[in-house]
Amino acid sequence: MKKEIRETVDKCERALFVFDEVDKTPPGVFDALVPYIHHPGEKFENGRFKESIFIFISNSGANDITRITFEAWNNGRRREDLTFVDFEKYLSHEAFNKKSEYRKYRTEHYL
Repeated sequence: MKKEIRETVDKCERALFVFDEVDKTPPGVFDALVPYIHHPGEKFENGRFKESIFIFISNSGANDITRITFEAWNNGRRREDLTFVDFEKYLSHEAFNKKSEYRKYRTEHYL
C-alpha cells in the first residue's frame, strides 16, 4: 500500500485516496499511513504529501448519527445546525467498542 501511495503521489501530488469500510479493516493496516497523514509543520519526504487528500469511510456510528439527528429534528433543530460536538461522545464510544469487539473476535477465532 505504501508503494502504491508513493507512486501515485509521484505522478500527482494532489492525489485523492479513499478507503472504504475502514471499520472492517484489521487493526494496524492503516498504521503505515500515519507518516503520510500526520505531518503538521514537518516536511515528510520533501513535503510531497502536503497536497494529498486521504478519506476514510466507515459505517461505525451510523445508528447513533441517525438517532441524534432525528432527536434534534424532533426538538426543532435543523440538521445544518448540528456540529461534530453533538456526535463526538457517541462516535468515540462506538469506535472504541468496535475495536474491542474485533479484538475479542480475533482472539477467539484465530489465536
